[in-house]
Amino acid sequence: MINIESKNLSKSFGSFRALSDLSLNFEAKKIHAVIGENGAGKSTLMKLLFGLLRPDSGEFFVNGKRVEFDNSADAIHAGIGMVQQHFCLVENLSALDNIILGTEPTKGLKLDRELALKNLISKLPDESLHVPWHQKVSELSVGFRQRIEILKLLYRDSKFLILDEPTAVLTPQEIASFFSLLLRLKESGRTIVLITHKLAEVFSVCDNYHVLRQGKLISSGVVADTTQMQIVKHMIGRDLNLPKEPESVKIHKPKSETSLEFKNVSTRLQQRGQLKNVSLTIMAGEVLGIAGVEGSGQSKLVETLLGLTPFDGELHFMNKKIDEHTSTKIIRDMGLALIPEDRHTQGIWPEESCSKNLVIGIESEFQSGIFFDESKIRSTGDGWLKEFDVRLSDLSQPISSLSGGNQQKLVFAREILGRKVKLIVCHQPTRGVDLGAIEKIHAEILRMKALGISCLLLSSELDELFSLSDRICVMFDGRVNGIFDRSQFSKNEIGKAMTGASK
Repeated sequence: MINIESKNLSKSFGSFRALSDLSLNFEAKKIHAVIGENGAGKSTLMKLLFGLLRPDSGEFFVNGKRVEFDNSADAIHAGIGMVQQHFCLVENLSALDNIILGTEPTKGLKLDRELALKNLISKLPDESLHVPWHQKVSELSVGFRQRIEILKLLYRDSKFLILDEPTAVLTPQEIASFFSLLLRLKESGRTIVLITHKLAEVFSVCDNYHVLRQGKLISSGVVADTTQMQIVKHMIGRDLNLPKEPESVKIHKPKSETSLEFKNVSTRLQQRGQLKNVSLTIMAGEVLGIAGVEGSGQSKLVETLLGLTPFDGELHFMNKKIDEHTSTKIIRDMGLALIPEDRHTQGIWPEESCSKNLVIGIESEFQSGIFFDESKIRSTGDGWLKEFDVRLSDLSQPISSLSGGNQQKLVFAREILGRKVKLIVCHQPTRGVDLGAIEKIHAEILRMKALGISCLLLSSELDELFSLSDRICVMFDGRVNGIFDRSQFSKNEIGKAMTGASK
């Protein structure tokens, strides 16, 4: 049983103050939610707690005793374990080999897997935590992979578990199972810290909450004694005004014209997540949501639409046939705007200025001869950024200096205002952004829908899909495994389709 307290923690990176005089208490045998916008200091706090960073000032106390962690090994020795948002597993190894990696017991010169499994099972609260021990990780579901990450901590006797956005890639059924697991771990004496932006999860499973904003602790308390709107106000400093989508749907019905059509499309590579006989349509002014566990074909759907992978079948965009010889530039010039899955590698040029990032893909609009017209970029860019509430000090500053939410809003501004858009492809449009940015992004998708612009919305957030979509197409193993109208939206039914069950 571990109780951890921080007192007056501060941490700066150059002139940026990530944490300022932060004091909070993680009470033992509780599930704690740490919530806040991007840049609030959540990740910095957890890295300090896990020994990945050293504080500039302040102290940690474990069960009342002052401690210093020079590295993660010190934290692990103190009983602290952390599961990162992106799993750290060796896919070609078995579940058991991943769990014991680095701490393998031996019998002579050989690995003693029998002893390792016996030791592991003796440390588990009950049999419900078991996984297919000898099966390769590559053959297991995302839910099992996450359980393996937690089992790695339990095998090392961690009593204080830090989980970073743990439900980001789980189906509704897997989330329910995961919450049951957290409650059993709490009952076994563990303290759990849940870093999340999903307030529904906070109220489903957490005992206490801690809200950070701009590196400071704004509020802490018992979840049962507060409301979602009170926590939101603590997070962003104001009330949140999310658009009321159902009314928008009633007013702005999709038009009869077809914007995009996939007809029996299959990609040719024999790899996981390749498209297999996919057929779907999007009407003008329609938001078509795409749901599915990670690796079900969502990325290949976008790559195929952009002309980046060879395929068989038929693909039409704005009544024009797209084939493997159609370049990405031609497709984009036809009116396709793209919010990519990973803005850092696909949407922005991190080392360059905000002004240069504003004209990526549309450079010819801002050139005078062979040079950029800097005054045009500035006059146009200032208006775009104001419309999307992108907060920066100057267009010349590197885009890497902006928060994730402001980077994403800049990408939206460039894609929507810099093109004559007929279809916008939004691939995880709100991943890693804060509530204020989500509010603006959702409102913009609905505004475009009202103008008759189509949207292909690929998201791991079912609540986001339910809020914005006219229909939801579920993908599984590269195939369409059900298409649901609004009247059929059900987390249970869509969740089952995401796991491979037929509609």
